[in-house]
Amino acid sequence: MSSWFVVAMFIIATLYVAARHAKRSCSFDEFALSKGFFGAFPLMTSIAATAIGSGFILGVGEKVYSQGFIYALCLLAGQPFQFILLAAIAPRLRRFQHCFSIGDILERRYDKRVRYACGIFWVLFCVGIITVQMAAIGRVAALILPIPIWLGSLVGGAIIIGYCSLCGIRGVVSTDVIQLCLILLGILFVITAGIHYLGGYGAFIHELNTEQIIGLADLGVVGALSLFLSFALGDFMIPPMVQRVMMARSHYQAALALSSACVVVVLIAAGAGFLGLLASVVNPDASVQSAINELLLMILPGSLVSVAICAILAAIMSSADSYLNTAAIAAVRDALPIFLKRALSEQQQLFIMRLAVVVIGGVAMVFSLYKGDLLSILLYAFNFWGPTVVVPLLGALFYQKLPPRLFFVPASIGLLTALSWDYFTLADQFYLSGLIAGMLACGVVYSIMLVIIMRCSPCLLIPMQGES
Repeated sequence: MSSWFVVAMFIIATLYVAARHAKRSCSFDEFALSKGFFGAFPLMTSIAATAIGSGFILGVGEKVYSQGFIYALCLLAGQPFQFILLAAIAPRLRRFQHCFSIGDILERRYDKRVRYACGIFWVLFCVGIITVQMAAIGRVAALILPIPIWLGSLVGGAIIIGYCSLCGIRGVVSTDVIQLCLILLGILFVITAGIHYLGGYGAFIHELNTEQIIGLADLGVVGALSLFLSFALGDFMIPPMVQRVMMARSHYQAALALSSACVVVVLIAAGAGFLGLLASVVNPDASVQSAINELLLMILPGSLVSVAICAILAAIMSSADSYLNTAAIAAVRDALPIFLKRALSEQQQLFIMRLAVVVIGGVAMVFSLYKGDLLSILLYAFNFWGPTVVVPLLGALFYQKLPPRLFFVPASIGLLTALSWDYFTLADQFYLSGLIAGMLACGVVYSIMLVIIMRCSPCLLIPMQGES
């Protein structure tokens, strides 16, 4: 009964904070961006909370348990590196203050066809990400609540869809604040309980395997570098992060929020790795998939396990709601215009965007009920962003006009390379993930085509001059 009470209080608090903004999200701009509404602190917490999903804590903890702390090191180095890069280009992104989506930016630099393609890529990417998050909600909730996994996924998904569709970005950012605080407190709580369970910090250090802390496991130097690049560039400039930059009152505030989020993400990544090390000492014979779950059940009294579970649920929800919001924006602004012959009014866009939240979330809920390999879904989802959009988007920040083929050819080759790389399991031979291989292929082709166009048809390129 106490477990139900703790989880219910967390859900009620989340819905209450989100509901306070429902009436104010009455226009498309307020629902999608609410520019200048939030200060640096809420933006910082939202950036950090969005970066932290089920794979961030549970995935890294399990990898550290089975392979070593190198996985946590790559994450706590790669994610802040990504934020610092984004902070550096924030002034260029702020030139597109009137844009609501990545597709809006690309249309200004390429054309409408590129915008449509970007919208489709992002929706596909988000469906995969949200599917994994909703499936994780069911599995985590089933640890303490007497409900089947599928019911936990449906209820958790419905809660996220509900406040995202009614409250928009204001509800998302506001709930991110309390969710991030709960994540930090939950990780600190579990680590403290684990150290106490082992008899103190000295006993914990004594039981640790040195190779697990400083070794490279089965990655090697090249594999570790590839993993670092995957964390640093795999989801670089994704719409939720670009959206937070656009929401800031200035690029200085955006850079401050991103830089501050680096510190929080490093702490949480280190904490997730620490959980993996604790699990390896407390219960070294557990299966990889259940290592963190069994750690919680062993070191925490039954009534307190729900507190740790709520922290994990907060991590899942804080990521899923941001992806769901930006997926709906991309669907309405970038993908839907393919099928429309006339422009929609602002109120029509707002209504369809709320509907898109429900539809995209519903599709993800259905997919989450399948008992397939969720990690494979997640990995394939990343192929629809990093190897396709990131490089052409960077080019759009430095040129005012670019030919559409400079998007479609590199993006096609990048996507084909990433999918082929995974299909033929080339990562085992070259110690390079398909995601990074696809991004490299896209970058090389883009660079070659850019040089050729500059030499043969320079009139097709207009370099950036002043504010756009």
